[in-house]
Order: sequence, then structure tokens, then C-alpha cells
Amino acid sequence: MDAKRQGYVKPDYGLDKERERKLTHVATRGVTQLFNAVTERQAFCKDKLEEMAGKPMKERKRILEELKEYNFNNSINKSLKKAKIKLETKKEEKEEETDVGAISSGVEDTDIEIKEEEEEEID
Repeated sequence: MDAKRQGYVKPDYGLDKERERKLTHVATRGVTQLFNAVTERQAFCKDKLEEMAGKPMKERKRILEELKEYNFNNSINKSLKKAKIKLETKKEEKEEETDVGAISSGVEDTDIEIKEEEEEEID
């Protein structure tokens, strides 16, 4: 065996399928956000270039400066913030649903765990 490859371990993706599935999901969302940001930037540039048609040179320079100032990273960060807000609201909704379910059934999660433990001891 080559000395360079001595410490390497071949990954076994079958052992942790759930983790790999989550990583794939995160990567897919990231690529989608990137493509959406690129599309938004292209539309923004196209609109600004259409504005420039038939304008005097000073006005064209001002529009070009706006294009330079438009920060591509800001648009990506905005989409990330929107995604985080959506995730937080979904988590809050799920928490509210579980709270409402526990209240409506009249049984708390701790009661369920205790009952399961008692049944195991009887067997």
C-alpha cells in the first residue's frame, strides 16, 4: 500500500443513510437558492440595461455604478434569511400542534413514558 493512502478509509454510505439524505437535501436547497439568486441578478441587470437605452452618457454611468454596487452576496443572504424564517415558523407550528394534541388528549408525554416503562417491568 502506498504511504499516501495509508490513513484513508473508504466511506460506507449505507451505514448512515438518514444523514446522507439530509446532506443531499441541504445541498439541493443550496443549489436552488444559488440558481434563484443568479436568475434574479440577470433580471436586474437586464432591466438596468434596458433603462440605459437612449439615455445620455452621464445617466448611463450612474446606472452602471448601480449595477456595480448591487451586491450579489446580499441577494443570497436575503434568500437564506427567508429560508431560516420559513424553517422557524414551521418548527413553531409543529410545536404548537404537538402541544395542542397533548392538551386535547389529556395525556402528557411524561405520562406515556412512565406507562411504557411500567408495562416492560411486568413482562
